[in-house]
Amino acid sequence: MANDSVNLIVKTGALHAIVGENGAGKSTLVHSLAGLVRPDTGTIKVFGQTLLPGNPAKSRAIGVGLVTQHFTLVDTLTVWENVILGDEPSNFGRIDREHARQTVSNLAASLGIELSVDVEAGSLPLPTQQGVEIIKALAQDARILILDEPTSVLGPAEADRLFDLIGKLRASGTTIILVTHRIREVIEHATAVTVLRQGTSVATFPHEGFDGPQIIEAIIGKPTPPSEAYPSPQSNDCVSLSLKSISTAEQKTRSRLNDFSLDVYQGETLGLAGVAGNGQAELAEVIAGIRNPITGTIEIEGANVTNTDTRMRRERGLAYIPGDRRRAGLVGSFNVRDNLFLGDHIQFGNRWNWNREATETSADALIMEYDIRTPSPLVRVDSLSGGNQQKVILARELSRDPRVILAVHPTHGLDLGAVAFVHQILREAKSAGRGILLISSDLEELRSLSDRIAVIFKGQIVGIAKSKDFDEKVIGSWMTSGSAE
Repeated sequence: MANDSVNLIVKTGALHAIVGENGAGKSTLVHSLAGLVRPDTGTIKVFGQTLLPGNPAKSRAIGVGLVTQHFTLVDTLTVWENVILGDEPSNFGRIDREHARQTVSNLAASLGIELSVDVEAGSLPLPTQQGVEIIKALAQDARILILDEPTSVLGPAEADRLFDLIGKLRASGTTIILVTHRIREVIEHATAVTVLRQGTSVATFPHEGFDGPQIIEAIIGKPTPPSEAYPSPQSNDCVSLSLKSISTAEQKTRSRLNDFSLDVYQGETLGLAGVAGNGQAELAEVIAGIRNPITGTIEIEGANVTNTDTRMRRERGLAYIPGDRRRAGLVGSFNVRDNLFLGDHIQFGNRWNWNREATETSADALIMEYDIRTPSPLVRVDSLSGGNQQKVILARELSRDPRVILAVHPTHGLDLGAVAFVHQILREAKSAGRGILLISSDLEELRSLSDRIAVIFKGQIVGIAKSKDFDEKVIGSWMTSGSAE
């Protein structure tokens, strides 16, 4: 069962966190509050009023607003058009555009969000898109704002600004429900936290009773296991991945790379930090062969692959873990087995001579090796939790014995257990001599996994530091201003 007799009491004006592993029932619970899911039993009361289940309009009318982890903005509509979409103010049957623009502009100003309401939403960086989602919820008079993994793609400075904004909302009387995997955020900002495990609420801790290890133990159901140690490979001067003077064309909605150069060595994890929108997405696409640079060269273990396609790069040893597993990593309507062999399915034959037994045997072996929790290899992959979807991608990409691994936000939206599993896999790959380029917005993750950390700013590398010399203030300054001052 997704939720089983869950109990949740949230005080007015609180910042109440909900934590738990993937599949623990967090999304189902908040979707029930937002009217997107109809509970089979139980009651929901908001400010004393019983909420009619399974009715989003009623949830909005009673004051519940939801900002989902995956944004719901229409990229080609402007900011103000997105905010009023579905609730358009009218004047004699016509949309009152000026009134709508002014309302949205005033809301943005009151929250300290700087943006033009006339730009297309798709042209905005992710943190600003998140602000638009919050504006949209508040425009519908939300008194309870649910934020699902709001900092998963934010840098530390952006996350701090988000919590400053949350503080303003709470001061004005808005109640916040925060779904997060980041225990540090809970301890630093929440007034209370409820833990879900296997669909049931197992504990609620008030702020004065917060204890990190105790919360983690409640989440996973047992004490936190010690971190495994992985031997580092001997110093190696061989370059796994080399990018020289890469530049890309200007795009309407994307940052461009500008004379970008970087080397990743065998047996090294090089972490790439940066505020979202500074060229990370373009860089990943250029390395993977999805888009072409206008200048520069790309080499995989000395072989020039600049003008080759994605298949050739895979054959040269590149594994690609994309940042958006749903859009770029998996075909949701395909089953688990077929997703495990995307791009490498020809090993089992063709449409006239297909070795079904071999595919099933290989799929079963990968499911066991990577601990993919699925009732069957034949269920749709989009029916799995986010952590298990990520394991499908890891199994597909790393089972081919790659030489270079490009991992983009590999633990985005994952729970503690899934994060630990991904980190274990990447450490094992590094120990085996693989070169890893890790693009992440989580500085703690970068510091934990990387040998060196490079910072990208406006499409260029502005600084590189060894992880043992990690200085969060210097890294943060590089990320926000391009210099260490």
